[in-house]
Amino acid sequence: MSSTSTTISVLDQPDHRTGTLVFGAFAGVEPAGAALAVDAALGGAIRDLAARRALGAAAGQVFLLPVHRPGIPARFVVFAGLGEFQRWGPAVQRLAAANVTRTLALAGIDDFAMVLWGTTSGMSAADAAGAQVEGVLTALAELPHGCRIRRVTLLSRDARRRRAAHAAIAALLRRHPAARLLRLGPLPAAPRAPRAAAPA
Repeated sequence: MSSTSTTISVLDQPDHRTGTLVFGAFAGVEPAGAALAVDAALGGAIRDLAARRALGAAAGQVFLLPVHRPGIPARFVVFAGLGEFQRWGPAVQRLAAANVTRTLALAGIDDFAMVLWGTTSGMSAADAAGAQVEGVLTALAELPHGCRIRRVTLLSRDARRRRAAHAAIAALLRRHPAARLLRLGPLPAAPRAPRAAAPA
């Protein structure tokens, strides 16, 4: 079990030093949302792999795609399998997050950013964040000695979702038995709108 705490943050975009991006993938459903921007930068490679059934999306499955393209800072794009949409829920979300965390830690990747999965498919940001972070905690508690994750980032472009996610993680860490393994970073303040110029 890892004895060093992992920092978890909720941000609108990944830190430039984060080399691994994690998206959720439903079986039989084309990548959507934030994954489309990465797909476009890769010339449609993600949709092509999904159409050929090369992109694993069974519940709990982890698909790792190495990236070496100009203009894409990430070294790896990861898809966490969420299974069939009709059977998807918090339990699958926890399983997928745990398997991603375990897989990346065992591969020596100690810093990754995850999009909040399912918030465009009916799950609230609070429930998505809670389930994903609970999965992360499950994996951290089971990692072998010397194997650790240094930093995890949850991503959302929506300020309200970020606030809800941060509050849900804080609540989870107040009651979870493995909470000591995670350290929640502060929620960055939203940028202030510029003041209108005073009339002359």
